[in-house]
Amino acid sequence: MTHMGKTPPPILAATDAEDLVDPAMRKETSGITREQAERMKAEMASLQKNIKLIEGTLGPDHLRLVVAGRYVERLLTNERINRYLEKNHGDILGEFGRIVAALSRPEPSSEAPVAQPAQTGKTQTRSLAHPG
Repeated sequence: MTHMGKTPPPILAATDAEDLVDPAMRKETSGITREQAERMKAEMASLQKNIKLIEGTLGPDHLRLVVAGRYVERLLTNERINRYLEKNHGDILGEFGRIVAALSRPEPSSEAPVAQPAQTGKTQTRSLAHPG
């Protein structure tokens, strides 16, 4: 997106001169006080810190979710558990079915694909939906 006009956009106005590609081309801003620019810088620093924290926990959190989902999938292959949930907790069985279905959907990613563990010879197919 290109900003047309004589005054630079607020994000550019709040950027330190040393962070610009060509600091000599920096224009003075009109309509943005020094206090507003400093507040924008502080907010940006806070957002960057939060992003780093999230990036740091994303891998382990994803691993825990996949492990938990596979455990639910394994539970649902047990006929007694499946029958019990179908009879007494159909709503929970439906949610478990959606969790298992989400595990088998490929995730959009810009990274290289992750190798999946080889399937064992045991393949068991079961409908996870309960009669409604």
